[in-house]
Amino acid sequence: MSGYNENMDELPLLTVTALRPYGVTIRLTTRTGGVSAGGYHALNLADHVGDDTAAVAENRARLRATLGSDPLWLKQVHGTTIWDADAADPSGHAPPQADGATTARAGRWLALLTADCLPVVLVRSDGARLAVAHAGWRGLAAGILARAVAALGDAPFAAWIGPAICGQCYEVDAPVVEALRALGPWVAQAVRNGRRAGHYTVDLGAIAAEQLKRLGAQSVIPSGLCTWENGLWYSHRRDGPRTGRFATLAALQPQPEYP
Repeated sequence: MSGYNENMDELPLLTVTALRPYGVTIRLTTRTGGVSAGGYHALNLADHVGDDTAAVAENRARLRATLGSDPLWLKQVHGTTIWDADAADPSGHAPPQADGATTARAGRWLALLTADCLPVVLVRSDGARLAVAHAGWRGLAAGILARAVAALGDAPFAAWIGPAICGQCYEVDAPVVEALRALGPWVAQAVRNGRRAGHYTVDLGAIAAEQLKRLGAQSVIPSGLCTWENGLWYSHRRDGPRTGRFATLAALQPQPEYP
């Protein structure tokens, strides 16, 4: 898997090097290394999908031990709120209701939970600020990527799009397509006739990449990995509602100190 290395820490996380030139480390969990059972096997990190709460707590504890700190967990609702992780610390409280987060603090892990939706990581080209966004079709149509770009400030930026359901596997009905077409006529390039009458296949990754470029991205790097096709990750479309969520984790790296 080009650009990925397996790290045998407490959990077998994958490290993504795509945004390393901008001072960002991205790590991905997979389905392995946890204690969840059934369709959640094994490293489900979501506490809202019906899994045993003790199992999720243990899985998150293992992730914390691997990262060295807790990531910022969000209560994702397919909206467009980008939480400023530096302005308020929800430690000890309920996670903020948001579908993205931003930080300028080195070493602060931001987390997204997905199982077919797009996890998007954005960084200012000067490495001064990081943002992440959970982008399903609702979030894309509502403008979450524009909100994430705005959170970076008026500056050049680069982005990486993580594992998500691909355009060949994602089939939707006409109302979904109409909602996405509101972004602009260019969306039609990512839509094809589906296998069923009145249905279409939609390449959410291509839509996100094009929108990011139109928003000023200097570079957009897709992972090219499909959650439906690749059993490393959970897929809501493939596995049904009683399945888990994997995490995309991103952090700015500390700048070296020179005497």
